[in-house]
Amino acid sequence: MATLSTPKNEMNWQAIHDYIGSSFALQMPVPWVFRGWLLLSWGVVVAWIGLAALGNVSINRQRAWVLLCAFFMLLPGSWSPVFWLGMMFQSPSLLAVGLCAASLLRRFAPYFNAPPRVGTAEVSEPTPRRTSHGVAVTRWQFGSIVFGWALGLLLLMDVFALLPVHVYAWGFSSIALIFAAVIAIMLWLTIAKTDTFLSDFAVILLASLLLFALLRLPDGNIWDALLDPGLWIVLNFWLARLAWSRLRSMASGSGNGSTGGNL
Repeated sequence: MATLSTPKNEMNWQAIHDYIGSSFALQMPVPWVFRGWLLLSWGVVVAWIGLAALGNVSINRQRAWVLLCAFFMLLPGSWSPVFWLGMMFQSPSLLAVGLCAASLLRRFAPYFNAPPRVGTAEVSEPTPRRTSHGVAVTRWQFGSIVFGWALGLLLLMDVFALLPVHVYAWGFSSIALIFAAVIAIMLWLTIAKTDTFLSDFAVILLASLLLFALLRLPDGNIWDALLDPGLWIVLNFWLARLAWSRLRSMASGSGNGSTGGNL
C-alpha cells in the first residue's frame, strides 16, 4: 500500500518542534520569589518611566520621585500600583528591568558615568551612522534593534497561529536558553572593546539569562525573560524613528542635489 511521505526538499517542522520539545522544562518561579520580583521590577520600570517623563529636573526631584515610587509600590494589597499593573500586564521582562536599572544607576551613581576604560586606555567608540536630524546608531546597535524587533514579530505571529510551529513553547526548553546564552556571549566577545553601549547591553543580557536559569523568572519562559510588549513597542518606536530620519535625510539630500546622509 502506498503511503504519503514528506518530500525530501521540504523541512519537517514537526520533527524540529518535537526535538526542541524533548528538552521542555515547565519550571515556574517560587511564589514568594515571584511576589518580590513583581515589587522590584515594577518599581524600577515605573521609576524609569517617571524620570524619562520629567526630563531635566534637579537631582533632588529625581530622588523624591524614586522614593515616592518605592513608597507606593510597598503599599499592601490593592492600594499598591503593583497589584493593578500585575493584573493588567503581569511582569516586565528581566532584560527590560535590567536596562531600566542601568539607566537609573547612571543617573545617581557617579561611577557609572565615568568614561569606560580597559586597563589605562579609554575604550574607543565606533563611528555611529548619523543622519542630519540627530539620530545616530552604530551598525551593531541597529542590528540588535532589528533582531529584537524580529523576535517580537515572530512571537506575535505565533499568537495568531501564523507559523508552522509553536515558537513561544520553545521558550520552555533548555535549548532556547543555551541558544540565547551563546548569542549573548558572542555579542560581548565581539564588541566588548569597541562599543560601550552594546558591551553593557551584553552584560545585562547575560545577567538576565543567569537570573532566569536560577529563579525561572518571570514565568519559566525564556522569551518572557528577554522581551515584553512594552520593550517591543520601544523597539518599534526606535525603528520608526530611524526610518523617518532616513527618509528626511534622503529628501533633504535630493533637494540639495546631494546623495543624502547615511543612516
